[in-house]
Amino acid sequence: MENGNFKKGDYHRSFLAFLYWFGTRRMGALDRKREDFHVENGVLFVKVEPLKRGEPSSPLEIDVDMPYVDLVQKQVMKTPRGDRVWQFSEATAWRIVKRIDEKKYPHFFRLNRCTRMLDDPEATIPEIKAWFRWKTTKTIDSYIGLSRRHVRAGRERLRKELETD
Repeated sequence: MENGNFKKGDYHRSFLAFLYWFGTRRMGALDRKREDFHVENGVLFVKVEPLKRGEPSSPLEIDVDMPYVDLVQKQVMKTPRGDRVWQFSEATAWRIVKRIDEKKYPHFFRLNRCTRMLDDPEATIPEIKAWFRWKTTKTIDSYIGLSRRHVRAGRERLRKELETD
């Protein structure tokens, strides 16, 4: 974030911060308007409508003191009512992500957010479904294999097996 070559500085960084923390689809971010956001008691709430036949849900939320969330909040406040918070094309969104790492792409942040949730043994399937607006657990299946938690657990089981033999 700090070392990326961003043509529009914090404007572009705020978009990246939004993708990173919320893990929305690229259009899920680009379609957000100022009125989709509000802050209450140190929490930033954002209404994100589901794409691809997802399930409507409560607004997503994040504490405003999390890193770079202030950039999102500032960008929202600069945006006139009725306007989109990030007024650039899908191609520009793609280029912004490429400026931090040529190997990354906008959907990487969605993949990353889901994988991190799956790596947390306390995360529940209903929490993950609600966050991503997924109707069924079937969608989660494609992400489960990317989580290292289950592989590490398998390795630990092998160690225990050796110790009990």
